[in-house]
Amino acid sequence: MDSHLDEWLKPRRILITGASGPLGTRLRQRLRGRVAELQLLSRTPPAAAQPGESWWPGDLLNAESLRGIGAEIDTLLHLASYSPAPADPDPENHPEHLRVGSAGTTHLLTALRNSPLQYAVLASSVRALAPAPHRTRYGEAKVQAEQVLLAHAQERQLHAAALYFPACYGEPGVGSLAAMAAAIQRGYFPPIPEFNNPRSLLHLEDAVTALLYAASHPAAAGQGWIVTDGHPRTPHQLYRLMLAANGRNPPRWQLPPALLQLLANLGTLGERLLHRPLPFNQKRLAQLRDSYHFDSTPFTHATGFSPAYCVEKEILGSRF
Repeated sequence: MDSHLDEWLKPRRILITGASGPLGTRLRQRLRGRVAELQLLSRTPPAAAQPGESWWPGDLLNAESLRGIGAEIDTLLHLASYSPAPADPDPENHPEHLRVGSAGTTHLLTALRNSPLQYAVLASSVRALAPAPHRTRYGEAKVQAEQVLLAHAQERQLHAAALYFPACYGEPGVGSLAAMAAAIQRGYFPPIPEFNNPRSLLHLEDAVTALLYAASHPAAAGQGWIVTDGHPRTPHQLYRLMLAANGRNPPRWQLPPALLQLLANLGTLGERLLHRPLPFNQKRLAQLRDSYHFDSTPFTHATGFSPAYCVEKEILGSRF
């Protein structure tokens, strides 16, 4: 942690929403012992709460449960979003995303109206950057949360920003990359073709650093910023890296794109008939085939942020 940030953090009284998730857990670890106060908002007690942390039992959708929160808080790091059930067949389009994004953020900021709040950062997603007709409810929820936050910040003259994160890695056993690595290790993952579709990624530790830079650097205020690790990789490249990490050579054959499309169509049809999720469907194929490549240079220029992690080194170091 650089000296400027360390000095900025010392007097801070910080409220974290979504503190029990992978990003919130890393953030708590980074801030522990470095700030004047660390308050955690969640419906249930966060695991492994440490000295210096206080828990506020509240629900973003229950305005009454937030009454009195953050009486001395000067910094809000808003990570919370709706968490669908693991068996949800379409987790990014659950209606509750919109309620948490808009009404939940409104309830939170209303509850903090009498606090000495000065800084606020929203952990958003590149899903929010999709064109409106193609945006999932999760992406739309992040758009609405950002609108609520920036409007509130303008009214109160707060330093506020939103960060658009791509898929994050760095938590063993969590996320799409970890699932891919586990399938490859077991020999279940098929040899996918090269679609030439680079994907932007970000390590959780770099996401934590970016949140703190966005809160502490004046140039970050008033808008949203894309943050990536600067090393985009295609799913096929990630597949080959994971094979190498397991000491295996790539097979000489690959599944033809037409066959993948057929399997995806059959999987989606099977889900409709069986009323349960299947391992491969049209959405999983889109995850393999679509490109999500973003440029985070503006955020680097504005704040001096520099990612410390690279997905290739993490994979080859078998940290998945």
